[in-house]
Amino acid sequence: MSKPFLFVDFYKTVSFDYFWSTHQEAKIIGQTLFSADNRALINAWMRGQHRAEDIVQMVAGTTNFPEFELWESLVHSAATLTVFDEALPLIVEAKQKYQVILFTDNFDTFTRFTVPGNPSFYGVFDSIVNSADVGLLKCDEQGKSFLHVAKEEIGNSVLIDDSQSSKETFEALGGMVFQVGTPELTMEAFRSVIGVM
Repeated sequence: MSKPFLFVDFYKTVSFDYFWSTHQEAKIIGQTLFSADNRALINAWMRGQHRAEDIVQMVAGTTNFPEFELWESLVHSAATLTVFDEALPLIVEAKQKYQVILFTDNFDTFTRFTVPGNPSFYGVFDSIVNSADVGLLKCDEQGKSFLHVAKEEIGNSVLIDDSQSSKETFEALGGMVFQVGTPELTMEAFRSVIGVM
């Protein structure tokens, strides 16, 4: 009998680092890129419909920061995004009961720079699924990407995620969700999943 799945989100779940963190104007870049006006652009980027180069060009045009400087800072910050240390042993322990999938709505930068910058991810997680690679966000088509992985095991599977919409989608599929948003809540969720309180 196969193990059920434990889907683990990345940002605000096991990582609390952010893009362009090494740029001196990171706050301005973040406000420019992640404004409400750019929600459709961000979602399209996370569906793999844009590349980081396109986004850097747009941000450079809006902020007048040099494109090469934005690119170098983006690549460096993406490559140094990490899973916070305290979560790692809990993830490894969870693998005794679950197939642990790093399952993220993310950008092409995650596959191109973050994962290669963290080769240990392949030892910590059983698999890595990035929305930009599969062309679907978690909530698209009633959670089709979750079902594609878990299939008939979805009802026995668990999601650890900060997103309310992901929570609702996964629960509608019959899975259990731990909604988090801080390192402390993430650690509590893992301890609950592995039965250590």
